Amino acid sequence: MTSLLRWAVHGRVALALVARRGGPRHAVRGLAAGDAPLPALLEVSTAAQRRARESRKWTRFEEAVLPLWVADSDFASPPAVRDAVRDAAAAAQFGYVNPPAALVDAAQMAVGRSWGRAVDAAWFRWQPGLIAALYHAARLAGPAGAVAAPAPVYPPFRNAADDCSVRVDVDVGHGGEPLDEAALERALEEAVEKAAGGGDAVLLWCNPHNPTGRVWREAEMRAVAEACAARNVVLVSDEVWSGLVYDGPFTSAGIFHGEIPGLRLVVLTSPSKTYNVAGLDLALAVIPDDALRRRYFRAGRDQAEVPARAGKESEIPNFKGASLGRFPLVSADLWTSDHLSERSRSGDAFSGTRARGTLAL
Repeated sequence: MTSLLRWAVHGRVALALVARRGGPRHAVRGLAAGDAPLPALLEVSTAAQRRARESRKWTRFEEAVLPLWVADSDFASPPAVRDAVRDAAAAAQFGYVNPPAALVDAAQMAVGRSWGRAVDAAWFRWQPGLIAALYHAARLAGPAGAVAAPAPVYPPFRNAADDCSVRVDVDVGHGGEPLDEAALERALEEAVEKAAGGGDAVLLWCNPHNPTGRVWREAEMRAVAEACAARNVVLVSDEVWSGLVYDGPFTSAGIFHGEIPGLRLVVLTSPSKTYNVAGLDLALAVIPDDALRRRYFRAGRDQAEVPARAGKESEIPNFKGASLGRFPLVSADLWTSDHLSERSRSGDAFSGTRARGTLAL
């Protein structure tokens, strides 16, 4: 079992939705009899435990179906997250507050590391989840505009485009093949033409891509950014999976801010996938351009509430308690998976493992 979990942390896991149960039962139900206890960071909930908590993943299908949702794994959330949530509940204060300085500093540090440059906290917009952020971004196009989105793609991309504007598909293939720049340019041209009546053109991009697991390389992301800038298309890059990249470096669209003239950019991110906290519903939009940011703010008023709390340092290097989302989580390296490359101070849970590990197929 330990070897299975170690593989799951640093192996190549496909973004499948469901599969029929067929392997060893302990592989999906937690520890088998005789297995050595796992460190807290590798605790696994059983299917029965998840169903008892009304897990959508484990109650959506009949019990013979094994759901393989990477977006909602069965690993326990990190101990620092659980400690922060317990402390918040004990404080019994859930009123409206401003994002605390510790959270803002942590977000600036993590986004700045991804972009390779300093970022201004004034560029941030806290949101109640990635789907809300996608809808905000699609509303930038308006009813008279058009929203281009990859095909295939995570369904909320298509939903946001259809509900808020007119959708144009960008064929990215099903096998993780290289970016078809010609297909991208054709789709952007179509979006611009449809928006000629007074709307705007927006590209909702998924980087890394869900569901193919494709990690777009720097040259590909540059081509996307340049194609958008050349046509005055707003580039919205959803980078929620960036903390789980296995092969090669991750390239944020943010590295092109200030480098490609005319680039109108929105970058979306969240700790939900990397730290398995999707149910806490928090995302962050980073928008350098002031005019675009003001439009984005006006696109929706459902900003996330972020209760303030400073917490204690956890057992894991680079984790420091702070607030995030409806409940306090951890900050420091919350938008990276760098902590996985270091050993826990209480053991060697990650000895011999690599830091990044689920998206490359």
